[in-house]
Amino acid sequence: MNSKQQPMTLGQRILSSHRGKRHYVIYLLGVKISLRSYRLMYYREAEEKEKIKEKLIMTKEKAEKYLAAIKSDPRMYEQYVRIPNDRERDEKWTPVIRQRIEERMSQTPFPLFYLVEIETLNRCNGECDFCPCNRFDDPRELCRMTPELFNSIMNQLAELDYTGRVALYSNNEPLLDPRIFEFAAQARRALPKAHVYLFTNGTLLTLEKFVRLIPNLDTLVIDVYYSGEEGLPENIRPIAEYCTEHEELQTKVKIQLIDRHAIRNNRGGKSKNRCETHHFACPCDFPFIQLVIRPDGKVSLCCNDGTGEYTMGDLKSERIVDVWRGEKFQRIREAGRNTRRATGKCLNCDACGSSGESNSSPDYVFKKSSFVKSWTRIKALLH
Repeated sequence: MNSKQQPMTLGQRILSSHRGKRHYVIYLLGVKISLRSYRLMYYREAEEKEKIKEKLIMTKEKAEKYLAAIKSDPRMYEQYVRIPNDRERDEKWTPVIRQRIEERMSQTPFPLFYLVEIETLNRCNGECDFCPCNRFDDPRELCRMTPELFNSIMNQLAELDYTGRVALYSNNEPLLDPRIFEFAAQARRALPKAHVYLFTNGTLLTLEKFVRLIPNLDTLVIDVYYSGEEGLPENIRPIAEYCTEHEELQTKVKIQLIDRHAIRNNRGGKSKNRCETHHFACPCDFPFIQLVIRPDGKVSLCCNDGTGEYTMGDLKSERIVDVWRGEKFQRIREAGRNTRRATGKCLNCDACGSSGESNSSPDYVFKKSSFVKSWTRIKALLH
């Protein structure tokens, strides 16, 4: 061996031994694995079916070994899984999102947003490697939204008869703000036609807080970020049990288990555990559909502008509609209607805007099957 060459990792050896074979395709998203392989329906003889079934089992075992190696080698994950998947997404969604953008750009006046994120306190207690706003690495000056500003935002949205989505969080942990319960109740009263929802890491959640919060939300997503072995934290277990006893909550509450060291979306190029990025040809339609409001009333470029590098307007002195249809947003939309060149952040970002079903329509909020799948997994952990 050349003295300059580094020994291959376990994952690299597995990849090398499987490269070029077409009998399986690994599709990895987080820690989810899906296999495309031989379809048994094409084989008529029982004996042939049994042989193919055995082949599938062997393939699955190889794939799981591959997955374990990939998880231990983040750079391999980027090179062999994340980047190829992003290329596939790019090809799939480019014509779809370009068409959506052109439809909105052709309307006069420019149509309203249908995604709103309101950050009432710009802090998070999370320790996730992939987030540029984690508790160890947050460059933002601490800021709390005033009740007067929140009230003004609610009144303006009510005047617009807003029926889209209202997220009471952005790049923060919303339960760090003890006023979040009152804010949720106020949003519910002011915007009865809107879909009010919240994402939380659940570290500050108790059953008492959950019962107090949930009546004013249409959806609550609890992201349990684990390190090492996945499982339900002690404070989340009573909430999960409560939801299993109240079946109607399983269509509005979702508990997700996420590795805090995972390599995820690169947050506009700001994620610290990302090295490689596929530069998308597909434009992003967040500036065409999403309004993100920081605690000081300033409006960000989008949800991936977590540290507020771009300011599109200031709601302390401007109206929401004026900012949304203002010159700054117009310039961004013209520059980004066909490409990623609206800003340097856009060029380096691997978010695909509303390519996900949860964002693709103002009426389509969260895919119901994902709730079912989530609760199947959570119930298994309760036993």
